[in-house]
Amino acid sequence: MSLSVLLAAAVGVSYPPTNASDWTRAGNNPVLSPTEPWEGTCVCENVAMYDEGRWKMWYRGGWSTHCVGLAYSDDGLHWEKANNAQPVFGCGGSGWNDTHSGAAPWVFRVNSTTLFLYSTISGSVNKVNMMHSSDGINWHPLESDIPFPPTGYLWGNRVVWIEGESDWKMLHEAMVHPTGIWEIFLYTSKDGQHWTVQNNGSALTSLSRGGMYGGPRVANIEGKVTPFYEGKYQIFFHASAHGNLPTDIYHATSTDLINWDVTPATPVVKHLGTGYEYDQVAGPVPLVVNGTAYIFYDGDNNAHPGARIGAVTSH
Repeated sequence: MSLSVLLAAAVGVSYPPTNASDWTRAGNNPVLSPTEPWEGTCVCENVAMYDEGRWKMWYRGGWSTHCVGLAYSDDGLHWEKANNAQPVFGCGGSGWNDTHSGAAPWVFRVNSTTLFLYSTISGSVNKVNMMHSSDGINWHPLESDIPFPPTGYLWGNRVVWIEGESDWKMLHEAMVHPTGIWEIFLYTSKDGQHWTVQNNGSALTSLSRGGMYGGPRVANIEGKVTPFYEGKYQIFFHASAHGNLPTDIYHATSTDLINWDVTPATPVVKHLGTGYEYDQVAGPVPLVVNGTAYIFYDGDNNAHPGARIGAVTSH
């Protein structure tokens, strides 16, 4: 065995693998399930991270209602719901009584004292919230302006990061006319609050596998958001070969955030076609913590509405 192989084995994984054969489903899947009345049949759209020496996971609870919960873990696979298992935003959480303001949450740390939360207000008004918090439990509103792309009319998942001090990037999923499928768009901002769609308002069509594509995420490597790795932007996302279902998880790279290569062309994680993964694995959240790689994802059954959060690992 070569020295490089020995060193790699000792250090562990440095970036989430992109080949399906490198991943193993967690033995206790699903790692998070609905248990509370406000969650109904659904916990999904997770944002897992290893933050300040602790595993944390924000997630959407509710299939037809959308509020945000929080869970903690000691090992990334066994989770305990925080805040007495009650919402931290929406459904009364943070004093926010609306039940449709916590869809597709995305949480990330801006600095040592501030977390930002972006989420979708669904229902008759479809817009993006922006909130800030020092503890991840008590959230306070911020002004935000995130316009739809020209063809968009429903918001989906998003990922946000900062390059340098004021170069904000966002990959945002939106449902579009006239097809009614989900697509991903690129946005930029100078303050994280006021955003402009790029690429002349067009979707990032090179990500398409034939149908919808959404749920963009960048990896969190040992506690650091890492959109750029080995000279390229890298994302994980979910996509379908036709229409909006079923979906599997893919990986893609780009040098400019507009033109993407889906590598490999086959799924990184494929839906099982049974149980809670009946027709979707979606919203992948890739991390590396202490040399072990994780992808946390939604497993969805749209035929009998419900969702759980699953995990795959790689050592």
